[in-house]
Amino acid sequence: MVSEGNFYQGGEQIKETYAKAGVNIDVAARVKELIGKHARSTLRPEVLSGVGFFGGLFEFKG
Repeated sequence: MVSEGNFYQGGEQIKETYAKAGVNIDVAARVKELIGKHARSTLRPEVLSGVGFFGGLFEFKG
């Protein structure tokens, strides 16, 4: 488990902890980058912000 103290000891320890759980952070970052490129290609004028962490805003005129 990553304690608060371990979190701030550097990225390599965090990568090692994720790797032990079967997560490859470098591959995950690349996947997010590729998904972002595809998501940005769908943007329309009604989209109020770019691609973000969770959700987006879309303006509906009424």
